[in-house]
Amino acid sequence: MAWDPLTMGTWAQWASAAATTAGFVLGILALVRHYYVERVLEFDRRYKQHRDYIGTLWRCARNQYVEFRKQHTELPEELDQLIRRAGVPPNLPPVTRDIRDWRHANASKLTSLQQKMLAFASCIYPERKGQGGDWSDHSAITDKTAAEAFHKARGELAWFWDTEAWPVWRRHLRQHHADGRDLLILISWLEIALHEWTDTRGLGKVRLFKVLQRTWKEA
Repeated sequence: MAWDPLTMGTWAQWASAAATTAGFVLGILALVRHYYVERVLEFDRRYKQHRDYIGTLWRCARNQYVEFRKQHTELPEELDQLIRRAGVPPNLPPVTRDIRDWRHANASKLTSLQQKMLAFASCIYPERKGQGGDWSDHSAITDKTAAEAFHKARGELAWFWDTEAWPVWRRHLRQHHADGRDLLILISWLEIALHEWTDTRGLGKVRLFKVLQRTWKEA
């Protein structure tokens, strides 16, 4: 059967269009991949710049846990152990629409270790309950210099993870930033307590919460 030149021309046009479309799609995918690779590299670079803040946060938190445990001798010896056993706070925003309501909405659902984890965060950032002055005036961290250093480190790290980690692949975070799990769990509990002092309406560091849940909730 002879080929109709018109039919052959139509097929050629379709093939050319398909090749053009495929090339366009592959080009877009390459650009997207390049964007995410660049974001990962930038995240890694900036993560290294936050090492001092990480050290400050953990040092102050662990020192304070030693004092906290004197009143709660049934708790694990190390703060890291409590963090891992308490795990991710349940129903973080956006499930709870206003972070200020988190304690009221979830207190009855917490395990005993989660209750202690919240109590530890609240001894650092106390509930306001009509108290005036600065949070550090009522914090269990009595050394003002240490309190200010802790607060700055927590703020910088919370901002960093809330703004920079969202585009980073979960597998990359698990493989290259596994220490981020305990850090984000601690920051999440502190974020809840902090908002009970500031009484600031909203979701809090919701992207940080999402990164924690999608990456490490089941880890």
